[in-house]
Amino acid sequence: MLGIAVLVGGPADVGLQTLAEPRLFRIDSPTLTAPALRDARVSWALAEELNRRLYETLQQTAINAFGSLRQRVAAHLLDLAFAEQRLVVTSPDSIQILDPAGLHDQSWYATAP
Repeated sequence: MLGIAVLVGGPADVGLQTLAEPRLFRIDSPTLTAPALRDARVSWALAEELNRRLYETLQQTAINAFGSLRQRVAAHLLDLAFAEQRLVVTSPDSIQILDPAGLHDQSWYATAP
């Protein structure tokens, strides 16, 4: 979804790293901008997605800037677990463990001799 911000604000010097084989879905600029310019509903959907991304970035920035080392590591591990295995669900005020056994299987304790 980096593309939406780039369509409005221009090129950005960004990079990313994936933990699994990435999938790319590419839409050229005119295919996305033409409907957005004609239909406010399309523009609003794009604005909602940008808003969601902004809040995720602000939350992660707050954790990185003000969180303890333990909080930063825990947030990172939970994000990885959620993205990879759907083991947990996180929200701004809660963490729900969906698969405690699966989460344990990913832990150091499960692989220690």
